[in-house]
Amino acid sequence: MNTKIRLWLTLLVLTAVGMACGMFDLEVLDEDGVPTPIPGNSLDTPEVTTMPATANPNTQYWKIMVDPRSGVRMAIPCFWTAVFPSENEDSTGMETVSIQNYEQAYNPPGDDATSEAIWENGGTNINLGYLDPSNLGLAPDASLENVAQAIYADSEVELVRTDIVTMNGQPGLRGSTQSPTAGEGSFYLFLLESGIVLSLTPGPNGDTHLDIMPILNSIALTPEVGVNFPTVRPANPPAGMGAECMGVQAVEVVPAQPAADSDPLTGTLDCSGVTTEDMLMWVACNVQDSFLSQNTQPLPGFMEEDFLIGYWQSEGRVLDRFTAAEEITQRMPPDTSQMSFSMNEDTFPPLLGMEPEQLVNPDINISAVVYSEGWGENREGAALLYFAQDADNRTYFYGIVFAQGHFDK
Repeated sequence: MNTKIRLWLTLLVLTAVGMACGMFDLEVLDEDGVPTPIPGNSLDTPEVTTMPATANPNTQYWKIMVDPRSGVRMAIPCFWTAVFPSENEDSTGMETVSIQNYEQAYNPPGDDATSEAIWENGGTNINLGYLDPSNLGLAPDASLENVAQAIYADSEVELVRTDIVTMNGQPGLRGSTQSPTAGEGSFYLFLLESGIVLSLTPGPNGDTHLDIMPILNSIALTPEVGVNFPTVRPANPPAGMGAECMGVQAVEVVPAQPAADSDPLTGTLDCSGVTTEDMLMWVACNVQDSFLSQNTQPLPGFMEEDFLIGYWQSEGRVLDRFTAAEEITQRMPPDTSQMSFSMNEDTFPPLLGMEPEQLVNPDINISAVVYSEGWGENREGAALLYFAQDADNRTYFYGIVFAQGHFDK
């Protein structure tokens, strides 16, 4: 895991995280979302500013973060932190800063204070930095696509694909990467008016963490653009850490001791006598049968147009249903007879203390989760299958989250 963390940091193609004294500079927004400086506010006298009150009560759990070097603003959960370097310590104004959901003094459950333990206990972050295209051998007017290609031109990490994205009405680029040691990763690039490129890289848990996309979708690159206030409640802090602004108390967490020889999950869903009168079980049983019979051709018929494929402690992707069905098929074992399926939550993995629903979009009306083992070429993988209801109360197969092992079971 240490190799993974080191490589992941190397992928930023930016300088080391600035850990200078002084917390982030914050600003109050007027009714149009344009920042108004707080009198006396500076890097030496940090102030905490929450979002203006709105009809949605969840906005009280967010605050506005401003990078004093560029004026870039975004909303972050009220307990997240960032440390920006002073001008003397960052003469280029381009040093990387970690925006994170844990304090520097945070100690994960147990006596392991390594980065790996922080990620495993729910810690996450976004690394914010800046790139000058000329330092990559590019012309000043180089496209974001060219910048992304240049970053990984001489790297063992493969740039798998790039996609044009829009965050808060502003164009950007999302890159997907594949590392031989760190696995899948992602990054986001935005072109600033100065010609400098803003880089935002979610940490090892990827942008599947509940707070990452609301933060990215809130970003304001110029003073004319208002911060897009999230209306969802942020995820709780890492295990054991408190968040007074959210009413979460710090507690001492005793880490679970998983059994080395825990019994594998056995059995399947009981589908005897299931009819369309119980639409949830009917859909779940048909999906299960597609896997057990090794006939995934009917799967798209139980999906909506967009289907989520996620990965435990990594990022996920939204694919069209036919492409998703093909990828799911590739992850099935050669012999599916030993695959197991269960709706009994007592058989589910701990998931670092999270509910299975916390791994997916909170706006989706999840009606059931099925835990399944026996995935992959060697049948040592597992998956969580999500079933949801749409606005017309139609049940559908919403998504699947894979793990190479049995999650943290």
